[in-house]
Order: sequence, then structure tokens, then C-alpha cells
Amino acid sequence: MVKKEKIPATHIFRTLLDATIKDESTTTDDDATTGIRGRVSSEEELTFEHHAVFALELAVRSLFCNRIHAQDLFPILMAKFEAILKTCTNYSDGGQVQLKNPYLLERAMVAVLRLCIHMIDQSEMRPYLFESLARLIQLPPIFLCHVCDRLACGMAIILLCSYSHLKEVDEWVIVGDLLDCCAQYESGREFTFNGIASCIEDALPSPYVDGKLTKTCDTATALTITITYEGASMLARLLLKFVFGSYSGDLSLSISAIPCLEKVYWYLHFMTTEIVADDNNGGKMIPDEDLWRSICSALYSIGLCDTPNSAVYAMDCLERLVVSTSIATVSDAGWLGLLENITSKQPHISLKAPRIRAFHLLCRTLLSVLPYLVNREDNCGALTEIVGLVAGHACENLCHGRISLLFESTIEALTNTINVMTTKEFVGDSDFLNGLTETLFKELEKVGGVGGLTQMVAFTTKRVVGNEDRLAGINHCL
Repeated sequence: MVKKEKIPATHIFRTLLDATIKDESTTTDDDATTGIRGRVSSEEELTFEHHAVFALELAVRSLFCNRIHAQDLFPILMAKFEAILKTCTNYSDGGQVQLKNPYLLERAMVAVLRLCIHMIDQSEMRPYLFESLARLIQLPPIFLCHVCDRLACGMAIILLCSYSHLKEVDEWVIVGDLLDCCAQYESGREFTFNGIASCIEDALPSPYVDGKLTKTCDTATALTITITYEGASMLARLLLKFVFGSYSGDLSLSISAIPCLEKVYWYLHFMTTEIVADDNNGGKMIPDEDLWRSICSALYSIGLCDTPNSAVYAMDCLERLVVSTSIATVSDAGWLGLLENITSKQPHISLKAPRIRAFHLLCRTLLSVLPYLVNREDNCGALTEIVGLVAGHACENLCHGRISLLFESTIEALTNTINVMTTKEFVGDSDFLNGLTETLFKELEKVGGVGGLTQMVAFTTKRVVGNEDRLAGINHCL
């Protein structure tokens, strides 16, 4: 008996994929001129599209069944995907994109996503897979607006399944670009955010344990490096876009992004600290000041929202960030920018809890950075203006009514601020500090609230103390 020769998997694979591309050479000139073809073209196109989708599905399944040959088969699939993309999109004379066989194009996109989901953990396949994902970025917007929910869902699964495998910068760039693309469309925005949030929840531990800041990343222990620096930076940039409403002004996910953003920042902070300690900083600062300033702005913008609980939560996050940041690691411009941001606008006076937290945050931040900034003459003008605005906000709070928690908390915060500024431990130009203290003192004097002051005259003896001792004193007073 003659043994039948097996048909190679590659031959079957090619045959199936060939069925996804229409052979236009079979069209005769007579068909084109009789008009008969024009009457049945839509039916023929529909039949071809269904047959092509069926052949594509069989090809993808055959690839899954022959993973041992995946490196040989996948390039063939990608060549056909390029051909499908080319044949399904035409450009009119005016440059407008015209879609042809959109169902086939959508199934081809989903096939790429499925293959990435199931094979992303195979290192030898990763270059091919990311090359295919990069092709998805080239899909025309007129098509993406209809299928973005499927693309976003697929990318969310890929991110959650593969974040620990992604080590190359180019890989994170492709993932970030696709996630950003999906978030541009309303149908894909929530899927994109949920994918990012799930990844962060799964990969990064909370930076606070029992209320204390705890290191969440140690470069000496590979097990704690779950996401590379470039990957975490990409996630932070996307989260900031959600907070600021960069996607069509949509702020619906801004509050939900805050805890994720806080986790990512401290993960990046500790990772950068370790890298710099190893003399391999690659130009990174401690902290990344641009990121730090952006996150401060994002947190305070949420602190100004009309939802009291969310506003107070954002203010608490910002206060933890400010207090936990070493003063010397941020430039004068960075600290002045933060103070100017907080003083430029406070929560509406009717929102009592956020207003109280904002003024408390303002006073505490001022006390933390004032000794660091006051000894440089270039900062005096900005500090004078900032303290003047602090006094203005205090005046507005105090004028709102004596029998209120806002009045009492403002008196307490302003009294503690002046008391700390007039202690011997508070370092700085005594004459300039006297002027700032006098500005704040006048607001207490207007309402007869000077009884709590422990010292009316600013100190004259200067004593340099460490940053930790000063912060400890501030924490005790506030």
C-alpha cells in the first residue's frame, strides 16, 4: 500500500490566506461593459467577504495548532494582512478614504489581537507580534471610529497579560501609541482606562503602608521590577491625559485616575532613586520634576472639582506628595509654581471641606519651602505676592461667618503658620520674614484672632537646622 504524502502546513496556510484576497484578473472586459456585473457586484462582494473571513479564521486556527512553526507562518499572515489593508482602503480623488470589505478588515484586526494575546509570552515571537501591532496604528480613522471598542478591549488584555514581558522601549512605544489612539474615541476610552488601571493594580503595590510611605521598587531585587521605567512613564502620561480631559474634554474618568497616578509616580520615584544611586541615571532627575509638577497640577485640578469627597481625597494625595518630596530635589521654580497654582484659585467658598483642606495644604506647603526659598533674593518678589494671596484667601474665609468650621480652621491654620514663622528654628532673612508675617498677622487682627499667637515679634537669632527636624516641627504645629 502506497503511503500518502502529508501536505505541509505552510502550503495549507498559504492556500487559506490566498482566499482572503480577491482575484481581479478573472474579470473580463465583457463583464465590465455589459452592466450585468454592476447589478450583482454588491452580492458578489458580500459573498466573497464571508468566504474570505471564513478562510482567515481557518488560517488563524491552523497557526494556533502549529505553534512550533509559528515563526515561519506568521510573516506569511502579516504579508496577507498588508494586502487586505491595501485592498480594503481606497482613496478618492479628493483624498478621502473609502472602505471596501470593512468586515474582512475588522476580522483581520481582531486576528492580530488574538495572536498577540496568546503568543506575547513567547520571546521568539515578540518581534513579529509587535510589528503586527504597529500596523494597526496605520488603520484609517474612518474605520477605527467603528471598531475602536474591540481594539481597546484587545489592547487592555494584551497590556495586562504582557506588562512583565515588555523590556524594550520600542515595545512600550507601540503599546502606548495604540492605547492613546483608542482613548481618542468615546467607544474605546473606558476600555483603555480599565486596561491601564487593571495593569497598575496588578503590577504595583500601594506606596503607603499604615499611612507611611514605603519603597515599592528596589533595583537590587529583580522581583520588584514589574514594569520598566519607560513603561511606567508611558502609563503616567496616559493617566495625566485622563485627569486633564485631554480626550475630547472628557473628565468622567479623571477622579478614578488619581489613585493609579499616585502609585505610578512613587514607583517611578523609587526606581529613579535606585538608578541614580547606582550612577546610571541616564539623565533622569530625582524626582522627574516635569512629571512631579504635572502630577501636582493634576491632583490640585481634581481638588477644585464640585464633588467634596473627591476634592478632599485629591488634596490629601497632593499633601502626601508634597510632604514626602525632599525640598532640595525640586527647583525653586517648581516650588514657586506649585504655590502659585494653589494660591491662584481655591475651591468655592460654599464647598467647606475642600476649602478647609486647600487652605491647610497651602499653609503647610508654604512653611515647608519658605526657609529654602527665602534666602535667594530672586524669590522675594514671588513670595511676597504668594503670601499676599494667602492673606486674601484667609480674609475671604474669615469674612464668611464666625460661627462656622471654616472660620475656626482658618484661624487655627493661620495662627500655627505665624507661630512657626516666628520661632528661632525658622531660618531666613529676619526683615523679609517680618514683612511676610505682618501680612498674615493683619488678617488675624481684623477679626480679633491674635490670642493664639505665642510670639508677636519675629526671631532675630538664626540657627540652621536639618530639613527633617524642620518638617517634624511643622507637622507638630499643624
